[in-house]
Amino acid sequence: MPTITISSYRIRFQDTAKKIYLKINDPMLDGVHAFFENYFGKLQTKKINDPSSKKVLSAKQVTSKSPNFEGLVITGEYGYETELLDVKGKKKPYQRSTTEAELLPFYFRYYIPKTGDSSVLLLQRFGTSGVRKTLGNNLLPEFEKQFSGVKLFITPLIPDGLLDKLMNGGLHAITLRKNTLPSDVCDQLNERSIEAGRMDVVITAKHGHVFSAILNKIKNILIGNDYAPIYDVIRIKGFAHDKTLVDIELGGKKRRIDLSNLTKLRAIIDITDDIKVAPNGHPEFESISSETKKIMNDIINTLRI
Repeated sequence: MPTITISSYRIRFQDTAKKIYLKINDPMLDGVHAFFENYFGKLQTKKINDPSSKKVLSAKQVTSKSPNFEGLVITGEYGYETELLDVKGKKKPYQRSTTEAELLPFYFRYYIPKTGDSSVLLLQRFGTSGVRKTLGNNLLPEFEKQFSGVKLFITPLIPDGLLDKLMNGGLHAITLRKNTLPSDVCDQLNERSIEAGRMDVVITAKHGHVFSAILNKIKNILIGNDYAPIYDVIRIKGFAHDKTLVDIELGGKKRRIDLSNLTKLRAIIDITDDIKVAPNGHPEFESISSETKKIMNDIINTLRI
């Protein structure tokens, strides 16, 4: 099953003339709460088709209880043929045409307070698939049509307190993950394909000890003093890992953060083991809603929004 993760983003609104971020209650943003309510409402009633990117966008199960919005953003790509196969062999293969799109649901939660200059958007990822780019490409021009002289910015968010926790002993473990199995391990397991599994190397600090050199490396990348790729944070000779994961304590609970691309200041929270999965293979709505509500509260309290 693909991992279920949550990416967090800060949304701010810039006065394009003065080049400053506006307070959400600024007169230039009058009606901004209604805009988002109407935007997601329209996505529920009409699918958006973008011929240039060959992607479609819609939404369902959207609810708004100020200052929160939540629901499912549905997106899919078309323009190429694929064959769908029933692995149990009970149905004949189906050939998807170039005008048909495979639609995937992605949970979202958006918090937009009445004051301050920041709001927070949480977007679900399904394995390596996400909806950030597709949603942003449609949302930004729609916003700018209604709010003249204002530009909407969506930027990856790492809560300010996260760096402090990493630096102050909040780091419980480091996992170096290789997405495939080494060939010699496959031989010992009698597996033909390296895709049969993945391999994790977990480094755990003993009680009272902190890996200060690694923490300082992560800090320097986060604050922009070091632009090294994540592979250089820590290496194990002969083990070419694909991801670096850290387990930290946030909001009184251990959470796993994917630091796969720190140069983009992106933190991904793995919630695969914290939610229930429906028979269709996707998260149960109430389950992911409950878990992301906790994550949102952690971020709001940390940022003091």
